Amino acid sequence: LKKNIVEGKAVGVSHLILGTSYFEKGEVKLAGTHLEQSFRLLPTGLIVANNFAWYLVNSDTPEPDRAIQIIDAVIKEDSVRPEFHETRGHVLLALKDWKGAIAEFELALPKLTPSSETHRGLAKAYENLGDESMAKDHIVRAEQIEASKRSATRVDETPQ
Repeated sequence: LKKNIVEGKAVGVSHLILGTSYFEKGEVKLAGTHLEQSFRLLPTGLIVANNFAWYLVNSDTPEPDRAIQIIDAVIKEDSVRPEFHETRGHVLLALKDWKGAIAEFELALPKLTPSSETHRGLAKAYENLGDESMAKDHIVRAEQIEASKRSATRVDETPQ
């Protein structure tokens, strides 16, 4: 990917993949550099914009106002993909729009691979609306998903 960038081949996509990879590894500053560059090069790429909006609310210095503008433009172009609504839910959480976040997460939830982050987001929104019971149920579901992933990882690591 770095070679592609240096050689001027698929630069925007290479920055997207690098930035996403860095974010997953916890290297947030490097992730931001590459995701922002990807967005500058491919501003109409919906996945590029989605990942950049996600980064903007999960960075060390969140920018939810900027993120909502970006993710709203994405959803205007493609209102069907659940991952875009999931991102919008996280952006609305950062903006403390609890009802809006719930609406976005619940729109995406039936169509997504189970995600503990989505359930933790729903828990936070419900908690802030005073519905402790729903918040607790979503925390339990998030923990179930996390336990299932840990269990699957242990099975994958078992020598054959």
